[in-house]
Amino acid sequence: MFVEAPCSPAATATDQLAIVVRELESIIAPLCTALVQARALDAATQWQSKTATAFHLMAEDWAHDLSRLGVLAYEGVGDVRRAHEHAAYAAWACE
Repeated sequence: MFVEAPCSPAATATDQLAIVVRELESIIAPLCTALVQARALDAATQWQSKTATAFHLMAEDWAHDLSRLGVLAYEGVGDVRRAHEHAAYAAWACE
């Protein structure tokens, strides 16, 4: 037995998911810029003192975190786009 989903939530989800895609896409470029800056800080550090070594390690950790966040944001865009397509189809099917 096939049970139809309500049409209103599908239309609402489509609009909301489009917003999520735009927001995720808007953070990818700044994350990449921050990653480049973190890598530059990491590379520019002179490792001659304990403080410089600690700063180098923190910059390196920050770069790794930014890299992971960028990947998650990029993958999130794909996941949300697929959800958007499913919601759009459900809304279209209700028309």
